[in-house]
Amino acid sequence: MEKMRFRGPAAAFDKFLKVIQYVVLAAAVAALVMIPLALILGDDLVTDASVLQLGNLELRLAGRAGLYLNESRLKLSLVMQFVTALAYLVSGWYALRVMRRMLAPLIQGRPLGPASGQLQELAWTVLIGGGVAEIAHAVGQVAAVRTYRLDSIFKMPPVAAVNNLYDLHLWFVGVALALFFLAYVFQCSEPREDDEEDE
Repeated sequence: MEKMRFRGPAAAFDKFLKVIQYVVLAAAVAALVMIPLALILGDDLVTDASVLQLGNLELRLAGRAGLYLNESRLKLSLVMQFVTALAYLVSGWYALRVMRRMLAPLIQGRPLGPASGQLQELAWTVLIGGGVAEIAHAVGQVAAVRTYRLDSIFKMPPVAAVNNLYDLHLWFVGVALALFFLAYVFQCSEPREDDEEDE
């Protein structure tokens, strides 16, 4: 009877995760469709590239786009933005799938099964998905900055040099390590076959 009381909330949470999973899947398909469109229609987006954003600073550039833009790098920048989004969405979809599998025993009124393997699967999903997304984001950042010919834009006596500073966030490593730790804790608490035989 104790196990049955989790059935309703687990089923409701599973439905919620299923809806989120469909939304994430639709967004991933949209990002996937946008990659070839960015490659094909990237030249038409050059007219919108007359605004350069540097953190909270926004520069509106005058003159022809060809004076300060490298159009091939603009396409790469756009593609990498969609690849970054796609990496996050695909890993998010897969993580939702794993979480729904973890809920399945509760929905059926059975005890929660061994969770260490599924937690490890979640950890690997976060580690690989986050790594791919951060690498794609870094490549997109480099391409976005190199899209603009910054030396010609900032060619003034007070400006001695223009340097690019890039950042790489490693949040996903911490989340993956926490999930691996939880998987280890669950694995240690799961009954082993040799322990049952000793009894």
